[in-house]
Amino acid sequence: VPWDLLGRPQPPVRNAFDEGAFGRRGTVILDCGCGAGDNANWLAERGHDVVGFDVSLSAVEMAQARAASVSARISAAGGATEFVAASATDLAGAARVQSRASELGGFEVALDSAMLHCLDDDSQRAFVDGLRPLMRAGGKLFVGCFSDANPDPWSNPRRISESQLRSLLSTERGWHMVSLTSSWYERPSDRAASG
Repeated sequence: VPWDLLGRPQPPVRNAFDEGAFGRRGTVILDCGCGAGDNANWLAERGHDVVGFDVSLSAVEMAQARAASVSARISAAGGATEFVAASATDLAGAARVQSRASELGGFEVALDSAMLHCLDDDSQRAFVDGLRPLMRAGGKLFVGCFSDANPDPWSNPRRISESQLRSLLSTERGWHMVSLTSSWYERPSDRAASG
């Protein structure tokens, strides 16, 4: 798995947490495309309640196993995790995600750490359009994706331009972009660039 940091969150997630971007302890965060659960479990260890979903059942199972291995730390912090299999392109069919959103009056925070660029154009639109009704008014979406400005010679994943990102998260689509900044994703030390 090219993004697996073996239990550590990505630097942009750590930085956003340090800046208070995920809100107070107990904030329920939706982790979209949670993979092995590293970001979700790390946030839960800091007192957040994180609902993670991924289309890959094996990724969900790995996230659950990793949560179980740090359950004492999550519990001591007052956090929680829940991982479910669901498709980002069919959030209307994601029963547990829908029910949590309904219970909460919408998610206050959603995190997409390196999923969006894995989707084709139509799937990207389906994802952001399906996510919007799951958010509460004033809720925040944090997206980390690979930019077409990235000089790294990796031939994948697909890259997203600033104009494409602005179009996906435009006011016409029901979003309000507050900021767009550059950051770097960490790759495992044994994973070299392709090219």
